[in-house]
Amino acid sequence: MQTTSVEIYLNIYSFRRELEHFTIEEERDEWLIVKDKANEKYIVKEFADYGILIYPIYDLKDDILSSFSFQLSSVSKLKEVLYTPEKWIDRLDLRINDNSIEVTSLILDYLTGIDIINSLISSFGFEYAQLDDNSLIIKIRISRPLNHTLLDSYIKAIWHMLELYYSVKKAQEDIASKITLNYIKSI
Repeated sequence: MQTTSVEIYLNIYSFRRELEHFTIEEERDEWLIVKDKANEKYIVKEFADYGILIYPIYDLKDDILSSFSFQLSSVSKLKEVLYTPEKWIDRLDLRINDNSIEVTSLILDYLTGIDIINSLISSFGFEYAQLDDNSLIIKIRISRPLNHTLLDSYIKAIWHMLELYYSVKKAQEDIASKITLNYIKSI
């Protein structure tokens, strides 16, 4: 199974700073082929308010490249949930394979009841996949070949998953505080 890694830089200035570490090799269909100091090649593209870096490029599938070639409106939704003082995340790393997209850079804390949550959202193709250390990553089931519209809907699904995760986490913390405060009163 071939895996493609995609870095979405939500902050265009962070993207430009990252590009300072690369040398431009060539321009191809509005994309730049760049290489790092180890001579590894990447393909990058800048949009008005975000940037994309994709690798490896030696066997990059056309559907992935063409899907990321146009501005994705769903990327701005990610900023809504990730640009908060307690989180402030300006880059998401995705791993795309034949049947899923995983958000590998955003390791989420385990949530009590994750099995229940997963059973309720699985019909939408969403899942919080549990890692060996009990942390979670977001996993979205996809159809291939990708196209721009499908990809935009999958990125929006990641936004939904983040919204749900942070809502459940806040609710669990609120309940824990209320129960603890009530218990303290009985001591």
